[in-house]
Amino acid sequence: NISIETAKGGLRKGTDQSGKAWEVKMSHDYGHILGTEAPDGEPLDVFLGEIKPGQNMYVIDQVNPGNGEFDEHKVMLGFDSAQSARESYLSNYEPGWKGLGNITSMSIENFKKWAFDKSQTRKPFNLPEKEEPTEPTVSTEGITKPTIDITRKEFAVLDVTKSLKSA
Repeated sequence: NISIETAKGGLRKGTDQSGKAWEVKMSHDYGHILGTEAPDGEPLDVFLGEIKPGQNMYVIDQVNPGNGEFDEHKVMLGFDSAQSARESYLSNYEPGWKGLGNITSMSIENFKKWAFDKSQTRKPFNLPEKEEPTEPTVSTEGITKPTIDITRKEFAVLDVTKSLKSA
């Protein structure tokens, strides 16, 4: 179940950590996924686009713009691609917003497993940049096989922070 906090076109207001007031007109419906828990103890935040059967979900690891450390997740539901999720996320913040972190794409089924596991949603996805196996190494006992962590192999991650820094 999703609870809408601010409807598309509505104004979302607040105060940042430095005490500066902010206000933004929402480009998308914004709310919470009930029954989940984010790092702040509240339900996971969600932006809603045009929901279609079979779409992937996108989870943004939002970072603190001041220090780049993980802040919380923003779920993007109803977007056709990671690029669409990225652009839609940014459209709901002031120009120049620096809180965009990694974007992870996953199926609805995998999202449900992740979203309702509080031990997972309280931390960033923290996936490696590459999921490719390393080259085999040679030891005195012969050739060893590379160690591959496949615990989250079903997820794909897009590191947008690098493309933003090079832009």
